[in-house]
Amino acid sequence: MAAPPSEYDPAAASASVTAQVERLQAAALTHVTSINQKVGTVKQAILGKAGVERTNIQNAVGQQKAGVSAGFSERRRQFGQQVDEERQAMRAAADQEHELLKTSTAQKLEAFVTQTETHRSQMHEKLDEEGG
Repeated sequence: MAAPPSEYDPAAASASVTAQVERLQAAALTHVTSINQKVGTVKQAILGKAGVERTNIQNAVGQQKAGVSAGFSERRRQFGQQVDEERQAMRAAADQEHELLKTSTAQKLEAFVTQTETHRSQMHEKLDEEGG
């Protein structure tokens, strides 16, 4: 190994290295502090955007729920209206059937009365002929 130069001062060299290390440590600390501040700023921005996005999603979900609920309400109303119309149609058909039965029964009764009267008249005529 070669001998150090005569002007080499170990204490000065050590002080120089120590000063450079301290400058590097200070620069690194400043850099770390700057990075931490940027991370904090980015984190807050991300959290802010996430909050806005969460609110937007919740609003969209609320709107979809309201739309689905409105759709169900409309379908329920339509089915109720359809059921009412079918009930009215069935009631009208039953009333019409009842009227047809009344008319048919009245016609049959009238025919029976006419036939009975005719038969009775014939019987009276026959009795009058036999008795008279």
